[in-house]
Amino acid sequence: MRKMSKKVTGVAASTVMCLTAIAGATGAAAAPGGGSERAAQESRVATQASSAVGAKALCTLKLGKPYKKNSTTTAKVSTVNNCSGYQLKAGLQYHRWYGWSGLNGKWAHKSWSGNKSFYLGWNCKGEGNHNYRTYGIVKLGKQIGRGNSPHKRFTC
Repeated sequence: MRKMSKKVTGVAASTVMCLTAIAGATGAAAAPGGGSERAAQESRVATQASSAVGAKALCTLKLGKPYKKNSTTTAKVSTVNNCSGYQLKAGLQYHRWYGWSGLNGKWAHKSWSGNKSFYLGWNCKGEGNHNYRTYGIVKLGKQIGRGNSPHKRFTC
């Protein structure tokens, strides 16, 4: 049985959202980040499961808050701890009148396994004024953790 919990915690002047998926009877907690403003405005998605030898393996996906760089919507994504064997996915979204919509483009979304750190990017020139966010999914077998970064509004 999967147990989901959602926790909102204040960190300095920003809000960090933590979402944890727990596999089996083990528990996991994602600690809020610190450091620069961008680092403090991130979301972490984590799943935890016991390995065959009983040791705990924790994979955490950190989703950076999108920001505008020239005419590109950009967000940093990284994984920490042992993400070997986990299926991970992250992408950029923007809010339309009907809800959140995934952005298309070569660098706007990515699927991978293992530990990585990279930037997502989408050419938003001429798209108008929208809210943007980063979404992430961490999957291990049938256990799934999902989460989003805080959103940010800007004009391209």
